[in-house]
Amino acid sequence: MVDKHSGSPSVSIIVPFKKATPYLHDCISGLLSQKIQNFELICIPDLQENIDVNDERVIVIAKSGTPSEKRNYAVSIARSEIIAFIDDDAIPSENWLETGLQDMEKEGVVGGPNVAPKNEGARRIASDLFLTSVFGSLREVYRYKSVANKMYVDNLLTVNMLIRKDIFIGIGGFNLNFWPGEDTHFSEELKKTGRRIYYDPNLIVYHHRREVFRDHLTQIWRYAKYRGAAIKIGEFKPFYLISSIFLIFVPVIIYLSIVFSPIIALFAFGLILFISIGIFANFYKRCSNLLASMLGTLTVWASHVTYGAGVLYGIFFTHLKTESQR
Repeated sequence: MVDKHSGSPSVSIIVPFKKATPYLHDCISGLLSQKIQNFELICIPDLQENIDVNDERVIVIAKSGTPSEKRNYAVSIARSEIIAFIDDDAIPSENWLETGLQDMEKEGVVGGPNVAPKNEGARRIASDLFLTSVFGSLREVYRYKSVANKMYVDNLLTVNMLIRKDIFIGIGGFNLNFWPGEDTHFSEELKKTGRRIYYDPNLIVYHHRREVFRDHLTQIWRYAKYRGAAIKIGEFKPFYLISSIFLIFVPVIIYLSIVFSPIIALFAFGLILFISIGIFANFYKRCSNLLASMLGTLTVWASHVTYGAGVLYGIFFTHLKTESQR
């Protein structure tokens, strides 16, 4: 183990946040308990405050702005050539840094899943059921639970990412036009340079979910608007439009049932009911929590309606500049 008081830190950990919360203290406690001790921890709140941690490795520098602005600034002052990103409401697993730095010996950008902590309430479990199922995250489910194999992926979230500083600076950091969605755009920019994004299922952080319905759907709406706007600048994947197609499908079915036969609507909504029963059974098998399974099933449909509407809103009403504002 490297002496935590030796010269240059082996990694600079960056945590942007608005103000200190109990979650932040859990995050910092988890970081200070890592097996790897030779690091600096750069905390960036909106306003200067005492976070009540007596450790010389912890640096608190106030800077208002979006998480992207804070991360870009923190990287500019970081002393290590390896940067680690984590959110203030996430707790690293005990071997997070050790695993990440081992991966960084061969890779330039690595990350892993952000999984839900244990013993969460039913409303947070419902959100997690959505995120960790193909009914919710589709092909990107690897971001929210550990999958079987190490692999290269299309994108990673900044709640759990390590990157070499020269690579980060080389692509100009995070584009300030993007929030939320800055991490997805960042991944797209990485791929344009030929960089591969390495996913390690053993590189785990525990990330608190947003409660359903308001907080969860607010987050879904924000991401959907970004996805819609990003389509216009060429960042398009077919699965971005699945929820929007579903949203358009419903009024079409209602119209057809009025014009032709109500049997069309009965069949369509019967199919939705059948799928809902299957989703509920799957969720209950996974968590054995009746309330969370019911809320999770409703969350699937509410999230897809919200996401579909958000993507359409982003396409028609949200503008993203193609030039970078770093």
